Amino acid sequence: MDKKFKNYVIYLSILTIILMVAYFVVKDQLSLQCAYVIPAYFLITLVTHFFLSKAFAKNPQNFSMNFMGGLAFKMLASLAFLTIMYVAFDGISKDFVAIFMGVYLVYTLFEIIYLKPLSKPKEK
Repeated sequence: MDKKFKNYVIYLSILTIILMVAYFVVKDQLSLQCAYVIPAYFLITLVTHFFLSKAFAKNPQNFSMNFMGGLAFKMLASLAFLTIMYVAFDGISKDFVAIFMGVYLVYTLFEIIYLKPLSKPKEK
C-alpha cells in the first residue's frame, strides 16, 4: 500500500470514528436507528478512492475525467445502498434520509478537499 493511500485510509478512518461518536451521542435524543449508514459510506468512499488512485497513477492528465467518474460511481453505489435499505426494511424514514444525505455530503466534501491538491499540475 503506497503512502498516500495509507494516509487517506487513516484520515477516512478518523472521520468515520468522529461521525460514529457523534451519531451515538445524539441517537438516543433523536431516537435514530441508522448506525449502518456511516460504515457503508466508509466502504463506498474507500473503494472509490482506491479506483481513483489507480486511474490517477496511470494517467494524471485525466484527473478531471477520473474524478467525475469516481463521483458518478459513488452516487450510483449510494443509490444502490438506498434502494437495498428501502427494499429490506419495507420503506425508509425521514430520519434515515436525513442522515443518509448528511453522511453523503460529509464524505463527498472530505474526498474533494483531500483530492483537490492532486488536480494541480506539478511544476517542473
